[in-house]
Amino acid sequence: MGGEPVNLFARRAGQSGEQTVGSTTSAADGTFRFTPAPAATTTYRASFPGSTTLGLAGSSSVIVGVRTRVIARRSPAGIGAGQRVTISGRVAPDHHGQRINLQRRLSSGRWGTAKTAVLSRTGRYRVKVRPPVKGRLVYRVLKPADRDHRAGISRVLTVSVR
Repeated sequence: MGGEPVNLFARRAGQSGEQTVGSTTSAADGTFRFTPAPAATTTYRASFPGSTTLGLAGSSSVIVGVRTRVIARRSPAGIGAGQRVTISGRVAPDHHGQRINLQRRLSSGRWGTAKTAVLSRTGRYRVKVRPPVKGRLVYRVLKPADRDHRAGISRVLTVSVR
C-alpha cells in the first residue's frame, strides 16, 4: 500500500538517543528511500508509525561508517641520503589532540609506522623523517579509527632517496 508515512531515525556514534532526521511516504509497492549523508559514523533505522489498517513496523538498524579525510603532501620529493623529508597535511573533520601515524611501505609489502604526530587545534600535522635507506620509498598517513569515525588513509607519497 503506497502513500504511508515512514520516518528515519539516527544515532551518531558516541552519542545516546535517536533523533528523527527525515520522513517520506512509501511508493505504491510499499518501498521507500532515504539518502542521508552523515558527517560521522551513524546508526539509522526506519519506522512506520502504523495506520488504521496497518500496524507499527520498523527496520533493522543499519550502520553507515564514515572515514576521516586525510590530506598529505611531502617536501621535497627527492633527497640525498641522511636528509629529511617533511610530510604535512590535515585531517577532516578536525580531531585535534588525536594522533596520526606516518607509515612506510616495507619490503614485505606491509606498512610500518615510521613516526607519529599529534593533530593541532585546526587538525593539521607536520612530521619530519629521515628515510633509513636509499631508493624509492612509499609513505602514507593513517588516522586511526575513533568513536565516531573509521580510520582514514591518505594517498601514497613517494620519496626518492639518492
